[in-house]
Amino acid sequence: ERLIGIQANASSKDVTLLDGSDKSEADPIADWSAAMLRLHKEHAVKVLGGCCGTSTTHLEALAS
Repeated sequence: ERLIGIQANASSKDVTLLDGSDKSEADPIADWSAAMLRLHKEHAVKVLGGCCGTSTTHLEALAS
């Protein structure tokens, strides 16, 4: 009930596996945006955004 927003990484991998990596890893954009939409629908998270590895394409998918 207290969570109002989230900035999700583009990858669902554990951050400790990604730390220090030479390249950015991301889940498919459709999967990422679907998971974010579920947070909104199931838990009423109102502020959705991206963090490490996300791009404008991620946010555009989320907005649509």
